[in-house]
Amino acid sequence: METVLLPSTKFKNQNLCVHPFCIDCITTYIFVKLVDNVVEILCPFSNCNQFLDPIGWLTRCYCPNLNCSALILDECGGVATGSKCPNCKRLFCFQCKIP
Repeated sequence: METVLLPSTKFKNQNLCVHPFCIDCITTYIFVKLVDNVVEILCPFSNCNQFLDPIGWLTRCYCPNLNCSALILDECGGVATGSKCPNCKRLFCFQCKIP
């Protein structure tokens, strides 16, 4: 598995270990684990027994637009209030989930 490329193209497990991987490699690794019905996915680095960080329920929401309902991740660390759905482009409050 390929390790560290450019900052914009790498994945780093947030809290538990310090092993970065390129986005393409970690995406493929996670996809294969999910296809194999593995729920708790370990860091792919040799001899690392840390699980990859799951997406917490507080860092995601669904677009409140009934015609959209796209999954939206909080990439601002919980400080964003006004958000724009990348799918339908409608504005809503990320904190209270109201359009």
